[in-house]
Amino acid sequence: MVVEWDPLGLIAMGSPRDEYDCLVGQLLRRLQEQEPTSAIVDYLCGEFADHFGLTVERSSIEGFVKKASDWRAERWHSPHV
Repeated sequence: MVVEWDPLGLIAMGSPRDEYDCLVGQLLRRLQEQEPTSAIVDYLCGEFADHFGLTVERSSIEGFVKKASDWRAERWHSPHV
């Protein structure tokens, strides 16, 4: 899902498809724990700045987190523990 979003355009420029893998584990954990959208957006903003040295518009990240939250709700039917 992050690869299709390609928020930094890295995949479009020919980077390996695993370029964003560093985000996936924490993102899935945060989605599973049903963290507030704002907390997940803050996490991703920080990761893009710290890990990649680039910024992504907050509105783009918010849209992605909404889509990822919907994806989680559709596929993970287990209750939050």
